[in-house]
Amino acid sequence: MSKDLKIISLLPAATEIVYELGLSKHLVGVSDDSDYPKKVRKLPQVVTTLLPPGLSSKQIDRQVREAKHRGIGIFHIDQNLFEKLKPTLILSQELCEVCAIGASEVRKAARILKTRVKTISLEPESVNDVFENIKLVAKFTSKEKTAKNLIATLSKRISTVAKLTAKLNKPRVLIIEWIDPIMVAGHWVPEMIEKAGGSNLITQRGQVSKRISWEEVCSADPDILLIAPCGFDIVRAKQELGLITKRKGFKNLKAVRSNSLYLVDGNAYLTRPGPRIVDGIEILAQIFHPDVFKRKYSKKDWQKV
Repeated sequence: MSKDLKIISLLPAATEIVYELGLSKHLVGVSDDSDYPKKVRKLPQVVTTLLPPGLSSKQIDRQVREAKHRGIGIFHIDQNLFEKLKPTLILSQELCEVCAIGASEVRKAARILKTRVKTISLEPESVNDVFENIKLVAKFTSKEKTAKNLIATLSKRISTVAKLTAKLNKPRVLIIEWIDPIMVAGHWVPEMIEKAGGSNLITQRGQVSKRISWEEVCSADPDILLIAPCGFDIVRAKQELGLITKRKGFKNLKAVRSNSLYLVDGNAYLTRPGPRIVDGIEILAQIFHPDVFKRKYSKKDWQKV
């Protein structure tokens, strides 16, 4: 690994991968939504969102759609800071134009740099893809052995959960990842549900997250309903919970009648495709099968409504 390695991570999941691979001293810049581990917040923010703080989920959705219609982005690159930091490796993505700045925009910004720079786009669709992303970052930073050990540890934790849930009844689960409009989780999340001993409803492994109607939620009538908005922690999600609980037919849902409605920090454990998706699988297992899995995560991570 070169001593001159300078990494800019424009994806929170990639930032977590960098830290898990022991590369924190080489991380020189991040995006404004990189928030874990906490010390990353002290790093220069090369990319920031143009969306004002405090918007409701409906307002965020409207502004994103309007920006797309007008052909403008919702992120700002600090070009001067970009040049000043002189990165040699940039980690970005093309999976979601709302979650983080796209790799194509990053490559355009990188063209004016006087130093040689490599841009890697991470685009996972499954749990295994997340592990492949870890390997990919390790390949370009000479951290292959560290990556191998990390993946082995994460895989072992998943296997432990899978063995304990293999012969258990699988509750029918629906995860709402956006409140207004309602969207249900896709990509790697259905697989996480399966590995945690549940049966996912509506979306399939590898499919994109899907916008659905409230009537479709009622028709699915899940045994367990999780509210885990993308980009929101539990405190933020609670502020909009009424948009779900006040809907017609809410109290008739099986999950509500059986006291199986939960809030989960989706931003940390579900919709961010980094090493902590394994924590997410363990959290889901604790929710689905509380008689088998003792709680080891706090109410900041998940809680019953």
